[in-house]
Amino acid sequence: MKLLPVAVLSLLCTGCASIVSKSVYPVTVTSNPNACRVTVRQNGAVIHEGTTPFQITLKTKGAFFQPATYDVEFKKKGMETQTMTLTGRLNGWYIGNIVFGGLIGMLIIDPATGAMWRLPDNLHAWLNPMITMEGANGNTMHVVDKATLPPELEPQLISLY
Repeated sequence: MKLLPVAVLSLLCTGCASIVSKSVYPVTVTSNPNACRVTVRQNGAVIHEGTTPFQITLKTKGAFFQPATYDVEFKKKGMETQTMTLTGRLNGWYIGNIVFGGLIGMLIIDPATGAMWRLPDNLHAWLNPMITMEGANGNTMHVVDKATLPPELEPQLISLY
């Protein structure tokens, strides 16, 4: 019977997501085409640079009750640069605090550890081909696939044939 109070106390001092989940996640970063140069930034600071494909382990906690947010920039010569935002989402195990972690887990433990957030397993970027030509007058022309442009830019297109 002495074990029961210890078990109850340990459940009250942990959060549900902290028990069954984690506060860092491995994220696989891929691209099409392969071998893109990738820069991962958090709050403007570079935290990782690599070439696709690779795997990076990222923290889920940004601030108390806020998920981490990362800006991921993909670059490759002859391709349009693409920047994606990777943000943590609410971890389903966090709701388990209603049963197991109680208010301590819901309001303190899981938000403090970042276990209330989850990152996706994969991040994939599709880069579009781009041709850039610079004229003698300083003007620059970018040639891209029409299918990749937003409709509002279509009136600005100039036919080359």
